[in-house]
Amino acid sequence: MKKITVIIPAYNEEKTAAAALRGVISADFASAGFAKEIIIVDDGSVDGTYDAFVSAFSGLSGKDKPVILRHARNMGKGAAVRTALAASTGDIIAIQDADLEYDPADIPRLAAPIAAGAALAVYGSRFLKKNPVIYALYYLGNRVMSGIIGLLFLRKVTDSYTCRKLFGRSVLDGISLLSRGFEIEAEITSKIFRRGVSILELPINYNPRTIRDGKKISFRDAALGVWTAVKIRFARRAGFQRLGSSPGVCLLSARFHPYVGGAEKQGLLLASKIAAQGREVTVCTQAYDAKLPRREIIGGADVHRIASSSSLRFLVSSFLFLAAKRKDFGVIHVLLASSPALAAVAAARLTAKKVLIKLGCSGEYGDIATSRRTVFGRIKLFLLKRSKAMFVCPGSDVFAEALSAGFRGDRLTIIPNGVDTSRFAPSSADDRASARAALGMSGEGRAAIFTGRFEKQKGLEGLLAEWPAIVGSFPDVKLILAGAGSLEKNLRAVAAASPELASSVIFAPPSEQVERYLAAADFFVLPSLAEGLSNSMLEAMSCGLAVVVTDVGGAADAVVDGVNGFLSAPSAENFAAKLRAVLAMPESVVVASRAAARRTAIERFGADKTAESYIKLYMAM
Repeated sequence: MKKITVIIPAYNEEKTAAAALRGVISADFASAGFAKEIIIVDDGSVDGTYDAFVSAFSGLSGKDKPVILRHARNMGKGAAVRTALAASTGDIIAIQDADLEYDPADIPRLAAPIAAGAALAVYGSRFLKKNPVIYALYYLGNRVMSGIIGLLFLRKVTDSYTCRKLFGRSVLDGISLLSRGFEIEAEITSKIFRRGVSILELPINYNPRTIRDGKKISFRDAALGVWTAVKIRFARRAGFQRLGSSPGVCLLSARFHPYVGGAEKQGLLLASKIAAQGREVTVCTQAYDAKLPRREIIGGADVHRIASSSSLRFLVSSFLFLAAKRKDFGVIHVLLASSPALAAVAAARLTAKKVLIKLGCSGEYGDIATSRRTVFGRIKLFLLKRSKAMFVCPGSDVFAEALSAGFRGDRLTIIPNGVDTSRFAPSSADDRASARAALGMSGEGRAAIFTGRFEKQKGLEGLLAEWPAIVGSFPDVKLILAGAGSLEKNLRAVAAASPELASSVIFAPPSEQVERYLAAADFFVLPSLAEGLSNSMLEAMSCGLAVVVTDVGGAADAVVDGVNGFLSAPSAENFAAKLRAVLAMPESVVVASRAAARRTAIERFGADKTAESYIKLYMAM
């Protein structure tokens, strides 16, 4: 079933916002064979628009609940659309203005040709049937605008400024939208034509409103739209370029392989995938271990380890490195929004490079919250928000937090973490037996596993506190804790002091072959208090384990509770209750969730898909 993302941009639409949203919610997508995702962007409204939206979806939960994002100030319709596009996950994108000039019930009908492969873009045209005309000059202006764009690109379009636009996801790939105002309508049409894509127009009903009722578009917007179309028609490149026409990418990170962490895992995976395509990949990282070579090739990437003594020295040294090696790359990709991001932003201003910075995590332990706790961190956030960098979020939760913190929506995008689905795959019976023997496990009892860092944000202290009660109800279940971190000594002491824990908890050291540990388990547990999009969770899903995770960060972007995994509210008590419920479920339910988890990993989070998304973003920059 294909999914339609309905984008609702809104600015001061208190009177119609709730009705517009209710119209989208009630529209019958399912009968037409579509799933539905609703993303609202309140573009800095100063009336009751936000509250009207919230009241309209009160009572909805889970996947049926719309996502609502807010701009701190009014940035324009184009900026709102771009913010929503960055957060969207649908196969088809539909724009629904909050003013109710367009009927939401039309969306499934207009999406049908895209789903059937008969069109890549569909516009609802106000001029293919008789509709009311309130202002003759607006009518004439729309017709003239469409005529000009048609002449510029030698394509036929009757209604280029319609706000009822639908696109297949592939149409927007590789296109960088730049407009912030109503000229976004002309930009989208022009760049679609510039790519050689035809637009299918279908008649729609149109209910125009008056200026007194809140109509906002002006003749200045129309003139700006014409100018936008002219610039796109005669520009050398239509808002995007191919990575192959410029040098490669430099990945900047305080830590890199063999250091084991989420950002480092993703960095190595991305570097390997990009290098495998023949791209030049440079890595600049800190020489945190004197035993590691200062320069080596890892996964096809040229890794440089510099400045071992302190973070400040690495900040300065990485800036000098980026400036000195500027001819080797066109894009600087910072793997986490820590202090090296400032070096990248400063070097980019000097060398005219493009910068991409990843915001890895949300919540109490995320990049933004931790930065706000120190003076230097607050200065860093101030400078980053005012830079020209693009920011990548692994999930919608991080995206929403960044937006509310004042990052520009048009500089935020979502690219989920990836997983090597060939390496992380369901294990054979022999692999399972071998993995269990290596961990000292005997028999065929069930096992739950945690893999990752032993840090406070992972919630392991709470899990051990609840474990005696869990194993009391399910004495056949073992808990494998695979990893290391600052809490390891304390966790081991807690386990050793309790007979129930000592006999049922197994500690395993960190390993570069964590898939061998996963082969021993039936369930994966992640009781985190904060996350981005957990690499460990994706690896477990790819291995076909039943995943039980707290609903924090990007967990809900990957896991549908009861379908391909199980979500818990973020507390030790709630997590323990959810885990007990899962352990008590019929085996058929658990087996079905494991198969669905594997499918999700392959279809949505494969490493090749992630690498391709980054390459497209590099191109668009």
